[in-house]
Amino acid sequence: MVLKIVRDNMDPGGITREEIGEIIPEYLTNIIQENQRRDGQLESLIGEVQNIIGQNREYGLNVKEVQNKVRSLEENNLNEKFGLELATLISRIEKIEITGISNNNTKPVSLPDNNALNVLQLDVNNIKTSGLFVFILLQ
Repeated sequence: MVLKIVRDNMDPGGITREEIGEIIPEYLTNIIQENQRRDGQLESLIGEVQNIIGQNREYGLNVKEVQNKVRSLEENNLNEKFGLELATLISRIEKIEITGISNNNTKPVSLPDNNALNVLQLDVNNIKTSGLFVFILLQ
């Protein structure tokens, strides 16, 4: 590298030792100043990257928290729907118990079609898997 500096700054007539002694420190001073400037830029860039990493971690935690809240809301919605269906069924059963089955004004019972039976079976399966079924049985 020193030879390259000397060759680049050499006059066709030659260069003296004193001139080499002046050129090299001058060149090295310029390189040191440029490196110090770049070091500052690199330190700034490293700080920014660390900030971005911290923000990404925070966003990840926020996303997990939102997902948990969404799951909770979905479960509450299912529980609420189940509760309403259960209350309706209990009300119908109580009404039948009070009025009695052998009432002459009752209409003949028609069997539901297969599609309605499938829907009822799905509802029963959802109730069983929701955990509320066990709670109701225990009461």
